[in-house]
Amino acid sequence: MANHGKPLPAPVPASLVHEHMPEGNFLDYNSLPSSVTDTIPQIDTRGDGTFDSRAYQLEMLEESIKKNIIVAMDTGSGKTHVAVLRIKHQIQISSSPKLIWLLAPTIALCSQQFDVLRSQISSVQIKSFTSADSVDRWSEKAIWDDMLANTSIVVSTFAVLHEALCHGFVSIGSLALIVFDEDLAHNCIGRSPGSKIMTDFYWPEKHSRHYVPHILGLTASPVIGSKTEAMGTLESVLDSVCRSPHIQKEELLLHVNLPDLVRIHFEASEAFSITLRSTSVMKNLLEVYQKLDIYADPEIISLKSQNTKSSREKMEKALKSKNTFIQSQMKTINRRAGEMCQVLGHWAADFYILQVVSTLIRSSDSKDIATTTWKDAEKRHLVNTLRNVDISPDNLTVLSQTSISDKVRALLKFLQSCDEKTTGIIFVKQRTTASLLQHLLSIHPATSKRLRFDTVVGASQQASGKRDLFEIATHKDALSRFRSGDINILIATSVLEEGIDVPRCHLVICFDEPSSLKSYIQRRGRARLPGSRWALLLENSSRDLTRQWEDLELEMKKKYENEQREVQELVESEICEEESCRSRYFRVPSTGARLDLDNAKGHLQCFCSRLATQPSLYMRPVYIIMEGNEGENRDSHQALFRAKVILPATLDPSMQVFISKMLWRSEKNAMKDAAFEAYTALYHAGLVNDHLLPLSFMDPSSGIEMGDSIVEIHEQFNPWPSIAHAWENREKLQRRVLALKDQHGLVKCEIEISIPVDLPELEPILICWDASSQWKLESGQPRIVEYCDQQVEHTATLLSLAHGHRWKVEEMRYAVVFEGLNAKISQLQLGCISLVDDDILDESMGLLRDSQNCGYPYLFHKFLSSKPSIKSIQHPHKDYESFSSNQPFVALKKWSRRSDFLHSVAAGPETRDAIPTVFSQFSSIIPSFLHKIETELVVKELCSSLLADVDISDTAIIRKAISTSGAREKDDYQKLEFLGDSILKMLVSIFLASKYNHWPEGYLSAKRAAIVSNARLCKSATDRGLDKFIFTDVFTGKGWRPFYVEELLKSEENGTRRISSKLIADVVESLIGAGWKMGDFQTSLSIAQIFLPEVDMPSVEVGRVQLFDIAPVDIPIPEDLCQLESLAGYSFVKKSLIIQAMSHRSINTATASYERLEFLGDSILEALIVTEISRLEDSLPLSFMHLCKTALVNGNFLGFIALEWSITQKETCWKENHLTGVMEVIDSEFQKPLWRFMRHGMLDVGIEQQEIARRHRSLRHDILSAMESGSEYPWTLLARIQANKFYSDIVESLLGAVWIDSGSMEACRQILDLMGIIKYLHRIIKERINLLHPREELGILARGEEVVYELHASEMEDGKSGRRCKVFVGGDLIYEGDHGKNNDEAKTRAAEGAIAELRRVNESLGSRKS
Repeated sequence: MANHGKPLPAPVPASLVHEHMPEGNFLDYNSLPSSVTDTIPQIDTRGDGTFDSRAYQLEMLEESIKKNIIVAMDTGSGKTHVAVLRIKHQIQISSSPKLIWLLAPTIALCSQQFDVLRSQISSVQIKSFTSADSVDRWSEKAIWDDMLANTSIVVSTFAVLHEALCHGFVSIGSLALIVFDEDLAHNCIGRSPGSKIMTDFYWPEKHSRHYVPHILGLTASPVIGSKTEAMGTLESVLDSVCRSPHIQKEELLLHVNLPDLVRIHFEASEAFSITLRSTSVMKNLLEVYQKLDIYADPEIISLKSQNTKSSREKMEKALKSKNTFIQSQMKTINRRAGEMCQVLGHWAADFYILQVVSTLIRSSDSKDIATTTWKDAEKRHLVNTLRNVDISPDNLTVLSQTSISDKVRALLKFLQSCDEKTTGIIFVKQRTTASLLQHLLSIHPATSKRLRFDTVVGASQQASGKRDLFEIATHKDALSRFRSGDINILIATSVLEEGIDVPRCHLVICFDEPSSLKSYIQRRGRARLPGSRWALLLENSSRDLTRQWEDLELEMKKKYENEQREVQELVESEICEEESCRSRYFRVPSTGARLDLDNAKGHLQCFCSRLATQPSLYMRPVYIIMEGNEGENRDSHQALFRAKVILPATLDPSMQVFISKMLWRSEKNAMKDAAFEAYTALYHAGLVNDHLLPLSFMDPSSGIEMGDSIVEIHEQFNPWPSIAHAWENREKLQRRVLALKDQHGLVKCEIEISIPVDLPELEPILICWDASSQWKLESGQPRIVEYCDQQVEHTATLLSLAHGHRWKVEEMRYAVVFEGLNAKISQLQLGCISLVDDDILDESMGLLRDSQNCGYPYLFHKFLSSKPSIKSIQHPHKDYESFSSNQPFVALKKWSRRSDFLHSVAAGPETRDAIPTVFSQFSSIIPSFLHKIETELVVKELCSSLLADVDISDTAIIRKAISTSGAREKDDYQKLEFLGDSILKMLVSIFLASKYNHWPEGYLSAKRAAIVSNARLCKSATDRGLDKFIFTDVFTGKGWRPFYVEELLKSEENGTRRISSKLIADVVESLIGAGWKMGDFQTSLSIAQIFLPEVDMPSVEVGRVQLFDIAPVDIPIPEDLCQLESLAGYSFVKKSLIIQAMSHRSINTATASYERLEFLGDSILEALIVTEISRLEDSLPLSFMHLCKTALVNGNFLGFIALEWSITQKETCWKENHLTGVMEVIDSEFQKPLWRFMRHGMLDVGIEQQEIARRHRSLRHDILSAMESGSEYPWTLLARIQANKFYSDIVESLLGAVWIDSGSMEACRQILDLMGIIKYLHRIIKERINLLHPREELGILARGEEVVYELHASEMEDGKSGRRCKVFVGGDLIYEGDHGKNNDEAKTRAAEGAIAELRRVNESLGSRKS
């Protein structure tokens, strides 16, 4: 490497190499490759665009190789270049695949450093891990492994690496070098993420004398405040020493330029007054704001319509404080306009208002990003409000010297003195100031043609929520344009003060005063070029600048010391206990994941939030502080505390309450301790994984994408090669006589077949000979005979009769041998009989053949005594004209080309052949017969291989289970799949609930979804080889050829086909359904376990007993629940089950809630319904069967059952008889429905129950009428009740409890019968009730036209807010619906009205046509 006149340090002595570095691997600066020296764009450039390393940077590199150091150098001196050199060196010496990890405090700085490293190091893969890369969603070790595969360098924030270490996704031993970049005093002290990386992971490994990575820190100053001891603390934490260039200090001073100070004075503005200094536009805006009617505010209207305790409290607070989103927007716009008027002048204030108002008005008619997160009502209201502001050109202030502030005029005057090639930054406080000042300078005559301006500001605080109107958008590419020279002046907020790499500037201007000494120093450091200027705008009345900042520095140090003393007093108890906190941790040996008192609360909060199975539910741990016992506190002068944490009731009771292990002076530490105890218990119970995260249930079939994807599978199993080998092995033969019978049952012919394998019993085969004739091919009893050589004459002749004219029939050995009984059949008989007169010749005598056309066969039709007209002849003879008029002719019919006689056909010509014709007819159906034999052989192979351990009592149902609808076999799998889907769901539910008895319902549901997913079933089926047994292709006979033994012996099975993954999963479920048909649930379980071996439950009863055994014993039943036993007609053995079944998650006792029972009962209910449907009428259309299930298991219907199903109770009271004055006993009755038995602990639940009961009372008569005598299912009426999910939940949890307690599906069915569900199902099926949902039915009536539902806010009759819906079909308005309480109800009611309207229109059109 060329020296370029700069001295280089000597090579590093081997004795100074880092203790963990391989011996001999140190850097020789005299042999550095150019790739190490050509680095980042903050170093001196050569003419070729590459970069030189400065001597002081190489000195720092040398020091960093000797030991861990913190490089302390001024802003602009090239610290990042030192890091690049160190990283390159580490890559060169590394012999193991360890990671280099660079940590930066902000996402913006991460992005910058990532770009720098990518531009300087191209030999290895570099990745950025920040929230912008969605790293917070990487909750699986496999994801981290994939992301880190083949990666050498990672750039991230401090928190990302800390979290990855905590969860065991990354280990400290897998890192070669950690670079801590910028702001170390904040990010590596105390309990900050950088500090915890070192104290929790680095130092324990070093104390154990294990490998630890190298450390390199980068900072402009390691000290904040007045205590220089902080530098020692930082060195101790980072296991490093702070170093600045010493040998090359002189060169460092040459490259760190201090700019010349420039004071720009201006006259201070008067304090802003809206009455004295505002423009007419500002006054107009204020007037509009003051006239706002808060009662018309959408937020107030929304809170009023909710009418809950919480909403009423919020509304009262909002009215009192006038603090709604719109009020806040208007208030802030007014305030910000005043600020802009004072700082920039009248023109800026008016321009700001113009921008805000016009932006909102534009966004009201578009999807402007500024308001996409706003509610429609808020947007409309604010638009209508701001339209009242007069922003017409005549009313706006014109840009002039008098309409801008003196401060801006001073800035303009200074900028006029700057060279046009000046590069610089103007620092301001506010984003809005930056935007307005940029616009003003870009259009002002004094600067617009000389300088080019743009803005760089920090991210809005509302980036993830509602964006405020006063946040004016700025350009995203301004910094890159500044670097490229397209612009030369940046107007920036504090975002550019530190970290972000900005090219060196000639000029830095502080338009607003720096907020701190740190800000002052950082801004000044941006003016790095020789001869650069550092300008501050100062009021004329301000003190001397130097003295001012000296005072400020002293004041800041004093303030820092005072703040430290206050913090010390507040956290003294926590500091005293810090060592106790550090000593309490738990580490998972297999992953290295670490739990300590600092992260336990966060982990526990995350775990509880995952328990919510509905978006509206918020679950969290509840902490209760308890003072220590008197004896425990006697040796302490300060109160000691314990904490108890209560977890949601959806968990098992043993997992709900935990108490801190130790006594603490700090309440916060006591809560941390309780959370730590809870989380370690959750880990040991298997509720969090080895990475200390809540369990996730990714589909194990990762090789198959979710959804209905297309997969490549084996070709269908071919049984014929095994038949060929049986012939070759001279095995015994099975012989059967086949009888072909016509539609009257008369035998047409008999053929004996021989095959060297045991065929199952063959059902009669329906032969669709033509559109009007259906024959049968029946099989006789089999008999076994010894092997004998084939006599192929009959087989070859039979095949030749119907097929010989199309392909040559070989006289080879056949897989199946045919022989005509009581008939002599020979190929010599083909076409050997000459024509005779019509008294003898008829169709049954044999086929007529055309010797000129490969012996093409025809059927005799009739003799013609004379020559027919040429028009009546389809194919005239070539000598037709030479024939005499009395020449006899024969009328013929073509022989059928069909080879498929298994499927019905439309009307067409008759077919026949010769020997007699009946054998030709049999010849035609040989392909169809052999196809049937093939399907039986495939089924036999499946039963004897994959299903060998299952008791198969009916092979026909197995054939049905593997036949897709596309195969067009006699039956397909769809109804069995309908059955098997629900049975599989029930079996897996029982298995999971019994195996994971501590798991909450959310875990169970997620695990079940993963197990029964289509992707999982498809993967398992293909792995087990089920795919080759699935019938997917329809048999047509086209291209069919005989099965010759010799050819089959040479055949190989290596073909594939492509089908839907869902289809394969459906076949698995259909086999499970077939199992139930053959032997109830146990047979289904046996089949399910073939494909899902993890469901290792010996029997359904074993699973039930396990669930029964874990239910608490000897718990007395509350008196009110005794009535529930009477209602259900069932007395529980374990009363704890009925208590749990009625316990809502909000109960505040350590009793399990109903979720696990509901999880089980949901699947039991579904299984009972589908098996009942299958028993009632197996001939139902599949679509109707699905509708039946949906109608009876949906939440609205079950909610109605919970409201309606009740027990009658008597009530007795005394009442005075007004006539006699005597007190009399009055007996009355009332109904106690199921929902009243539910136990809960929330006031809002009780209020909601009363409202739902009111709606039920108003609708129940109509619903019951529809159920008892209506012709349509009451979808809309049920939806209008708006029953909360817990109503349907308790129906299902009760079923789950009864099944666990009784072990009887019949007992559960009896409860459904008592509820009226079974009765209603029978009526639905018997009377074919219309079950289509109105929206589905409307879609059908629309006949392909697009149906659009347009929703609008409306006011209900009771004054509450509601929804109205318009329905458009094909773009035409068909119906405007009635009011609905919510979107679903409004759409459903509108769909019903649209259906009625379309029917009326169709009837009207029909009557006109008639």
